[in-house]
Amino acid sequence: MKHFIFDCDDVLLDWVGGFRDFLVGIGHAPAEPRPRDWSMAEWIGIEDAATLRLIEVFNSSPAFGQLKPYDDALEMVRQLKDEGHTLTVLTSCSDDPNIVDLRVKNLRDCFGDVFPRVICLPLGQSKSQWLEVLRPGIWIEDNYKNALIGQAAGHKTFILRRPHNRKHEIGAHRAFVVNPHEIGDDMVTWIDTLAEVL
Repeated sequence: MKHFIFDCDDVLLDWVGGFRDFLVGIGHAPAEPRPRDWSMAEWIGIEDAATLRLIEVFNSSPAFGQLKPYDDALEMVRQLKDEGHTLTVLTSCSDDPNIVDLRVKNLRDCFGDVFPRVICLPLGQSKSQWLEVLRPGIWIEDNYKNALIGQAAGHKTFILRRPHNRKHEIGAHRAFVVNPHEIGDDMVTWIDTLAEVL
């Protein structure tokens, strides 16, 4: 049996979709359906500090606890659970107990009681220490930086292609073509759906 470690937002649950609905509701409708960069300031059209504040407000709201699961995540988690694998969630949404409760309930409502451990770190905090503790495993992320940290910690690492991380794959490919010794993420596997992990 193997240990699968999942990031949550935009891997298991559609955080961007929920946040976009929240933005529309307060009159900050983004021009595009999804951000094309990890920093969402340009997508929303406001400064970084104001963007971070909106993220904090959204993550504290009831809507954060009602995010929709990705269909491929539902299928994969069900299959892994049926096969007896260990499943862990490692997310940097917040360590505020109320927000943690929203996250855990949302996961349970969508996937059932399949994650014996849901680790919630402060918003934006590095996952490096926990990735060291949880190794070896299979790490699934959408954040390029966290994917590289997982790979460096010894995990088999997959990164889900999302509009906000596409530039990293393109940039990594260019660096590899020019000088393969300048890139350290050749063991990170880019995927379009979670089914590819199986």
